[in-house]
Amino acid sequence: MEEIQLYNEKGEVKGKESIDKIHNEGYLYGSTQSWIIIKENLIILEKRSLSTKLFSGLYGPSSAGHITYGLTPMQNTIRETKEELNIDVSNAKYIKDIYRSNLIYKKYIVNELIFLFFYKTNFEMKDIYSSKEIQNLYFLTFEDLKELYKNNKESFIPYGRDYYDLVFEKLEILLKNKEI
Repeated sequence: MEEIQLYNEKGEVKGKESIDKIHNEGYLYGSTQSWIIIKENLIILEKRSLSTKLFSGLYGPSSAGHITYGLTPMQNTIRETKEELNIDVSNAKYIKDIYRSNLIYKKYIVNELIFLFFYKTNFEMKDIYSSKEIQNLYFLTFEDLKELYKNNKESFIPYGRDYYDLVFEKLEILLKNKEI
C-alpha cells in the first residue's frame, strides 16, 4: 500500500501513513496540484472520474495527487503530471505557492498542505491524454475558466473562493508574462 507523506503546519515532513488512515483520522498530509497552460494559451481543466474516492465528478486542477512518502513536492508533481496527462513538466517554466485546506468531503477528512504548481508549457492539445483517474479534460481560455467557476462553483472541488482567487491570480501572471 502506498504511504503518503505527513507534514506539520510549517511544511516540514513529519512521517508517513496510509491513504485510508489520513482520510479517516485527519492527519495533515501533502498533495501537489498542477495547473497547466499549453501552447495554445489554453488551461487544462480536469473533471475527476466518478470512480475516484475524493472529489469524484468534480472539476479541478490539470493534475493532482497525494505526495508519496520520500518524494519532494516537485518530484511528485512531475510524476503525477506524467501519469495523468502523459506530459513531462520537468523542464517547463513555473511559479508555485502553498495552500492549506481542511474540509470534509463525504466521509473523508481532507486535511492537506497543497503544493501548487502553475506551468506554462509548449505542449499542444494533441500531446495530452487522460488517465483512468480523469473523466474528461477541458481546454479553456482564462476567461472561460473564470466564467465556468463563477456559474458552477458547486461543480468544482470545494476549496473555497480564496483558493480559486489564488489560482486565477497565478494563471493570469503566467498568461501575461512572455518571459515565463
